[in-house]
Amino acid sequence: MCSICLSPAPGPLAREEALLKCSVSGEDAIKTVLESWQAAEPYPDVAPGLRALHAAGIQVAALTNGSESIARGVLTNAGVCELVSPLLDINMASAWKPARESYGYAVVELGLKPEEVIMVAAHPWDIFGAMRAGLRGAYVQRSPHEPWPAFLPLTPELVVSSFEELAAKLSCCT
Repeated sequence: MCSICLSPAPGPLAREEALLKCSVSGEDAIKTVLESWQAAEPYPDVAPGLRALHAAGIQVAALTNGSESIARGVLTNAGVCELVSPLLDINMASAWKPARESYGYAVVELGLKPEEVIMVAAHPWDIFGAMRAGLRGAYVQRSPHEPWPAFLPLTPELVVSSFEELAAKLSCCT
């Protein structure tokens, strides 16, 4: 049994647009950022990659430091929300990633052992935290200029450039 735990994040343009719109302060700034995340579009490889993982019988869950509703919005906008379940957030885990407790919570919710779950993300700190908690790791290296940091003492078992590549590598192993 293998399950993937994602850390949903929008593509780079959505993040930049949210920051540019933050010339306001307080509640308006928070609302602007949250609305930008809700409207964010993922990288183009995410939907086909998630569909391929689903077709291969690999469960995909989400674990986010944001809220479950924001993750649901991003995944719904991408047309893949039905392929990702459960949607877990740190409010349920009572600990922010990369705390071990957040990954432990996800493992319990999935009903699996840590070594049966692969944390997939495009940010090394999240994968490193998951590996410290006993999960496996897969790094989506979005840029050739952002390799896995050599200073981290653990290395993910997979480094891929896209979710489609991730699906191809994992599908052969199920």
